Amino acid sequence: MGLLSAVLAAIVVATVATAVWLACNQRRVQSALTRASDAVQRPLDALVGRLGEGRNNWAATLFDGPAVAVLTVGLTTLCVLSALLAYVSDSVEEYDGITVLDEPVVAWVAAHREPVLTTVMHALSVAASPVAVAALALLVCAAAAWRSHSWVPLATAGIGLAGFTMALITVKLEVARQRPPHPYAVMAVDGYSFPSGHALGVTTATLIAAWALARWLIRSWGGRIAVWTTAVALIGGVGFSRVYLGVHYPSDVIAGWLLGAIWTGALLTGTGLWVRVRRRRPTTPPASARGRPGN
Repeated sequence: MGLLSAVLAAIVVATVATAVWLACNQRRVQSALTRASDAVQRPLDALVGRLGEGRNNWAATLFDGPAVAVLTVGLTTLCVLSALLAYVSDSVEEYDGITVLDEPVVAWVAAHREPVLTTVMHALSVAASPVAVAALALLVCAAAAWRSHSWVPLATAGIGLAGFTMALITVKLEVARQRPPHPYAVMAVDGYSFPSGHALGVTTATLIAAWALARWLIRSWGGRIAVWTTAVALIGGVGFSRVYLGVHYPSDVIAGWLLGAIWTGALLTGTGLWVRVRRRRPTTPPASARGRPGN
């Protein structure tokens, strides 16, 4: 086993061990999450109270403490990811910052390739193409739509996949970055390099599929941990395969991950709020139930 294979094996072992620990410590993990949620929620309760008079007001009910806490954490995370994406994009355009590591990393990985690992990375890159993972996400969301008797999962998948396609084409044409030179590449690939379409597409489709599975199709704690662990491993593995095969720089893959996470996070946050609005929206009673004025 070569150095690169040993490093990847160590990462896999650490990931599996973490997933097993999370699956075996449900109460401890949920307790920690509850405490963190309460810490965020408490300072927001006063703000929520100003949305209306008491809990009977529909706006205050819609944006109750837990909802505001989740929204606050989500928006904060999206802002951080957006700042990181802006930094990576600026570095690529100015040829500085993180991009100074691009060619040395690609060269080092190319020098440490191994025949068996090359075969595995090529198979992973082909099998987990954006088109294949997108098709899988659509199937999962179709099953979730059937299970939940709602078109929300399928509509979310359609919007998410269409959005990532538009974002990919727009950014690639805008930046127009060339791929790594031929000596580093083990396969011929056309098109621009930034961002990685595999990283962006697989991140978007995998996160949507994992969200649908964990929300509607899998109920057990261990099953949900397995779903999210598999999602993270697939996203990371496909991204690394593109650098390993020499068809992308690390900054291309990082940008794809960030853009996919930002777009999917914003979409799922918006979907959650929309569903909450639909459930909490006040309804006007029919005229027969309201009675006549003065009665």
